Amino acid sequence: VRFLDSTGIPALLDLKRRAKLRGVPLAVVCPPTDVWNRFTLQTVEQLLVLRETRDEAVAFVRGRALPV
Repeated sequence: VRFLDSTGIPALLDLKRRAKLRGVPLAVVCPPTDVWNRFTLQTVEQLLVLRETRDEAVAFVRGRALPV
């Protein structure tokens, strides 16, 4: 995510709901930027799985962690 307006967060939450209904894990790639701050300010980070890189998000949805 590089840009997020007022419709973005509800759309992502709806996507999470639909993914959960299908039993599909969801992670949002969101590098620490203004968008990340918007997620944190609205406490959305407690509702969505946010990862800083695509590799981290893919590792999450595949059920394995990346080495630290």
